[in-house]
Amino acid sequence: MRISAFFCGAARSRCASALLCTPATRLAMLLVVLLATGAQADRVLFDFEGPYLYEPGFTVKDHDLISDGQMWHAFYIRGTEGVPGTSSETEFGHATTTDLRNWIIMPPVLDAGPQNWDQSRIWAPDIRPDGPGWSMYYTGVAPDFLQRMGAASSTNLSDWVKSGLNPVAEPDSNLYLWSPDLDNAELSAFRDPFRFEYEGQTHLLNSVLVPDSILAAGRRGAIHHLVDDGAGGWTDVGPLALNNSNSIGAWRELESVQMIETGNRWHLFFTYFGLDGVYWVGNDSLEANWDISSAQKIDDGVGAEITDAGNGD
Repeated sequence: MRISAFFCGAARSRCASALLCTPATRLAMLLVVLLATGAQADRVLFDFEGPYLYEPGFTVKDHDLISDGQMWHAFYIRGTEGVPGTSSETEFGHATTTDLRNWIIMPPVLDAGPQNWDQSRIWAPDIRPDGPGWSMYYTGVAPDFLQRMGAASSTNLSDWVKSGLNPVAEPDSNLYLWSPDLDNAELSAFRDPFRFEYEGQTHLLNSVLVPDSILAAGRRGAIHHLVDDGAGGWTDVGPLALNNSNSIGAWRELESVQMIETGNRWHLFFTYFGLDGVYWVGNDSLEANWDISSAQKIDDGVGAEITDAGNGD
């Protein structure tokens, strides 16, 4: 796979414009990220960002960048600039470009509600080609702040229809810290879906918390892992990774996760809840032995996305 676009946006915990690096710096950055190891460097850090996509009066957060073969489309959480917190994050913005430099702001594509499960907020669209059209997975937030995963489909990337099966996934309350009965409902995390294909199956990753009595906070960040069951549903195969970074805070969620496989090695990118910084860690196996404590900070941005531009671009 030829990776040539590194697009930085903002994660749950930060409100900022989306950012994009230049071709030269993104190539250098990716080479260092994919080749560096803990033994070679204590820390890999680049600060190459500059303002790029901006919609006046609105925030641009947790974007997804995709090409339809003719132009690029950016989808993002479209909140109201100046409104504190996340209460205004009730729709997805849409912008198009042919050169990743000059953008046309399109009408928003999806709204929160009307059902209760995503009535309060919608976050983190993840979009992929699906047959003759496109499919989206996203995070829906209920008024009690429980987070679940929803789906939507489109034939043209502009008109989207929510699935009649929504919500399509939520964590098992027996295994994860997720329940309407929690003293702090905001701990019921299940957000930032990331979808990828491997060995003929579709995998979906989300940010979650697991109960952990060893930690003073009583919880530990984890990456939830779903695999398609071949019949239109999903199977929970257990956490892909647990946050074991005691120095940074093992209680922090691992947000804006992205998984890339190249050169027979897996590369995990994420952001710690409440902190700026994009982190990377590599592993020989997809499903075992992830050591989050060895992750290196690669930039001061948040919510990174790596995109395969294709066609040698």
